[in-house]
Amino acid sequence: MSELREAVLVGYVRTPFGKADPERGVFRRVRSDDLAAIVLQEVLERTGVPAGDVDGIILGAVEMMGEQAHPGTAIPFLAGFPSHVVGLSVERACTTAMMSVHVAAMQIACGLGDAFIAGGLDSMSHFRIPTITDGRIAGSTTFR
Repeated sequence: MSELREAVLVGYVRTPFGKADPERGVFRRVRSDDLAAIVLQEVLERTGVPAGDVDGIILGAVEMMGEQAHPGTAIPFLAGFPSHVVGLSVERACTTAMMSVHVAAMQIACGLGDAFIAGGLDSMSHFRIPTITDGRIAGSTTFR
């Protein structure tokens, strides 16, 4: 086997965040996939990498439903990436974004590409993580 290549982080972007509340939260009327599309476009802007030079986009969400379903394939499309840029969706509970970055780093280290965008998204105002209290499931998954 050939020697592993070094993966280097060349840029990062994150959205602002606020109180997770479906009635009063700052982002209660903003879809998480729309925010993620803005982030992908901003990564390209800040790094100067053309969208067509990206080998893959790896995104995840803890709750992969509704607007957060299949983020690795849906969000690059929303962000205007060319169709040859492949996407991968990842779900790994609370470490989803970190796992996405790990997968991208492994792809580069193994010589399977040179430039990847990786990360995660979740809207706790739209998709609350259910918790079990006294044997009952609590939490809301309504979008307002």
